[in-house]
Amino acid sequence: MSDHTDKTQGPLFGIRVLDFTALLQGPLATQVLADLGADVVKLEKQNGEWMRQYGIFMSRTHGETDAFLAFNSNKRSVEVDLRNPEDHERIL
Repeated sequence: MSDHTDKTQGPLFGIRVLDFTALLQGPLATQVLADLGADVVKLEKQNGEWMRQYGIFMSRTHGETDAFLAFNSNKRSVEVDLRNPEDHERIL
């Protein structure tokens, strides 16, 4: 039986995806890429994506909405300000 959390088993292992999406459709699409083994880095605005605090369902786990957690699993997150040139360098 394979371990689904082992990213070395996915067909997208070794591919990094920068996730600039928010709300539902984009995070769901990039979650599929993460589930297939891609290294997905979610780039969020300052104070985090809107759905961290307000979601489809308002139930919470560890202070974040369950909807945010459900659609952003297997991702890493970083806060960036796209108006800041220094953050552009961080992204690159």
